[in-house]
Amino acid sequence: MSDALDKFKNALNQCRTRFSGRAFIVMALTLSALSPSMAGDYSQANIIGYSSNFRFLAFEEFGIEDGSGFAYSNYYLIDLQAEPVKIVEQTEHKFDREDDPSIEDLVLIRTQAREKAQSWIEKANALWPAQLLAYNGDGVPKNYELKSDAGLKLRFGAPGYNGAVIGDYTLSLGFTEVQTPNSCMEWNVSKPLGFVLSLTDNDYEKTRDVYRTHGLPAEYTCPLNFTISGIYAPFESYDISNAIALISIYSQGFEGLDRRFMVVPIAP
Repeated sequence: MSDALDKFKNALNQCRTRFSGRAFIVMALTLSALSPSMAGDYSQANIIGYSSNFRFLAFEEFGIEDGSGFAYSNYYLIDLQAEPVKIVEQTEHKFDREDDPSIEDLVLIRTQAREKAQSWIEKANALWPAQLLAYNGDGVPKNYELKSDAGLKLRFGAPGYNGAVIGDYTLSLGFTEVQTPNSCMEWNVSKPLGFVLSLTDNDYEKTRDVYRTHGLPAEYTCPLNFTISGIYAPFESYDISNAIALISIYSQGFEGLDRRFMVVPIAP
């Protein structure tokens, strides 16, 4: 493993001297995918639910930790009405042992993490189911040279009666520059980025920004790339007034890119 990591670091350093900006990120993403043993940590998301007044949203992210190989499960309660949105409760739990991780470990950790988080989930009454409106799955090809919209746009509407769709919207993600802590460049393959989300009402041909990064939150340190993973709304909603976007955030890990998630309200 150490030889492979040394080769990976050397390749990144060579790329750093030849490429810059998004071109360098393309090279880094390609290199990090060359071997399954250098796959990084692509966490998965599980939306638990909204509170009954739709102010709070609970969700879980889980997976196998980059480097250590520990199974983990993190629960978060998000205040959707805060400016900006913020985490008001969280539970982090992982399976710390020497052996290789197994699916059984992950199942156990997820069960234990849910038990730890259950009290504040119930206190916030965050049990109203979320309905998936649109999704960019992990099996959808992504073009990191930005020659396609995969991962950067989603077209959607609210579910209506008998399969109808109410409204016609497009959510778009673009990249912005942010102030960069010096520590980010010690391991990062390129300068960290921020992002902006824009919502277009295709019926009325109006576009507005619904989110813009103004700094690097501590919980999302040194991001290199972002994609729109999905759009959710409370179950049996007939508009998007309480819809949220689930954003994938990619940063440099020990063995490749690590993914975590961020929730952004996108109400028009």
